[in-house]
Amino acid sequence: MSNRLLVFLSLLCPAAGLAQVPDVPAGYHAAASNHRLSPAIFYAIALTESGQSRMTAEFRPWPWTLSIDGEPYFFPTREETRTALLEAIQHGPGQLGVGLFQVEYRFHSNRFDSPGAMLDPYENSRVAAEIFSEGLVAAGGNVWRAIGLFHSTTPDLAEAYRKRVARRLVGLVGSTGYGG
Repeated sequence: MSNRLLVFLSLLCPAAGLAQVPDVPAGYHAAASNHRLSPAIFYAIALTESGQSRMTAEFRPWPWTLSIDGEPYFFPTREETRTALLEAIQHGPGQLGVGLFQVEYRFHSNRFDSPGAMLDPYENSRVAAEIFSEGLVAAGGNVWRAIGLFHSTTPDLAEAYRKRVARRLVGLVGSTGYGG
């Protein structure tokens, strides 16, 4: 079975096949399953948002990540990230993505107890799952459209983002032996 067909099937039926991809860490499974989302798709979004290999030996999402006005910053510790986050808030950037899923501060900080809580990987994942789930409802259940909405309501930006997530998802599926 081709990778593209597996991706397509996973979007139609999140509970099947790709929901059990072994390379998806348990925390992503938990956050995704609380909202009936495909853990593989959810993890592919995290890889797209904060994936890096500078701080680790392998490419994976990095919780100590900020995107300030579109420029990514990867920090070695939570405390350094928190300091940079508070400075960025004080200076009031136009865009400020925080943590594993680059949750946008301006639109979603009210979902957290504090700015620092946005850096908690489990809280960041929980809120990202809520946002994606809400996007899925807004998209009428169309997972591809919801993936785009997670990033932007601007059609061209959403389409480019969907393609990036699809590449990560195919890479994840291929790395586990699914669809080889």
